[in-house]
Amino acid sequence: VCYTCHSNETEYPFYARIAPVSWIAAERVNAGRAHLNFSEQPLSNIDPDQLIAYIESGAMPPAAYRLTHPEANLTAEQKVALIDGIRATLGE
Repeated sequence: VCYTCHSNETEYPFYARIAPVSWIAAERVNAGRAHLNFSEQPLSNIDPDQLIAYIESGAMPPAAYRLTHPEANLTAEQKVALIDGIRATLGE
């Protein structure tokens, strides 16, 4: 889910190739990459505590994204697994 907006590996759905949806999608992905880009930022420059705080607060994934991508509505168990993965990858 995170890599959709926070990497150079974005795969747009078919409807995101039609204006004006394409403009909105591109703007949101570009904004996401500007804040955090897993494809370009060294892991040592990523603050795991900040990522975890965004996930725990429900700020990530954003509500607007979750509306059109129901798979991004993470269960409590999925959030725990994601946070555990962040800790394992980036440390405490």
